[in-house]
This record gives sequence, C-alpha cells and structure tokens, in this order.
Amino acid sequence: MTDLPISIRADFERGGWHPGRRVAVPPHVPAGHPAAGILAEFGGLKVRRDGGGEQCATADLDFSPGRGQPRVIKRWCKLMKTTLVLIAGTHDWYAELYVDATGRCFLYSGINDVLAFFGDSFTEAAERLILGRVGRPMLRPDQAKISWFAERIGPEDDRVYRY
Repeated sequence: MTDLPISIRADFERGGWHPGRRVAVPPHVPAGHPAAGILAEFGGLKVRRDGGGEQCATADLDFSPGRGQPRVIKRWCKLMKTTLVLIAGTHDWYAELYVDATGRCFLYSGINDVLAFFGDSFTEAAERLILGRVGRPMLRPDQAKISWFAERIGPEDDRVYRY
C-alpha cells in the first residue's frame, strides 16, 4: 500500500481510493516494474483538486489505461537507460506521467516537447502535481533550448534536471 502524504490523501479518497484497494494491472506493464504496483492501487481513478497551486496550476491525475508509448518516450528510455511506463494522464491528457524502473516519475508534455523530472517516487510526484509545484525540465541532446513556463531555458539553467 502507498503511504500517501496527508497533503493529498483526501484528494485521492474523493477520487475513490481507499487503503487496500487493488485492481487488475494492464497486461503491457512489465511485471516487477514500479508502475505495476502504482496501477494496481490507483488504476481507473481520477484525482483532482480545484483551486490554484503553489507555483503553477494544480493538475488532475487520470489513471486510465495507457495509450502506448510515443516515439519520443522510447528515445528518452534509450537516453536514460531505463524503461518508462505511462501511469496517468494529467491536464486532461495534455501531459502524461511516467515512472521509470527505479520509481522516479517524469511528466511529458507533447505540447512543448518537454520531459520533466517530478520526483524520486510516485508520492513525491503526485504531491507536486496536485499541489501545483513545478518540476525540473530535461533536455535531449538535440534540444538547445526548451519552453518552460513562458521562458526559453537551456542546459546552463540550474532548473534543468541532469539525467
């Protein structure tokens, strides 16, 4: 069972979560991958918080079945030498939350083609998203600059997550 922080526990409960909840994991999720445990506990839920966030807009989490793996995510898997598995959509599926083989969470926005680090664990990432805290953007070798909250930032920026 995931130990949800008190700051977001009520949001998950309103979305239908309760201690001990278990659902079937989609067959495409690798056995033993951290995504399997997350989806077994939260699969099918929609969690949201109304109101403004601490640093940016709050995000919903929609733990609907995965939608395959876009080519850009496959590329990130190679760059990071890990397996990223989709666990939830956010912002009405304008962005997607992925977990890697070590449990770290990353948010991908196809709108501006940015992958951002959101936490060393699912609970850290969920809290960051639901409370409206900003993640740390990442750059691929082919990206000299990216759009990040109405700014153009490059690899020299301290906010960039080094993978």
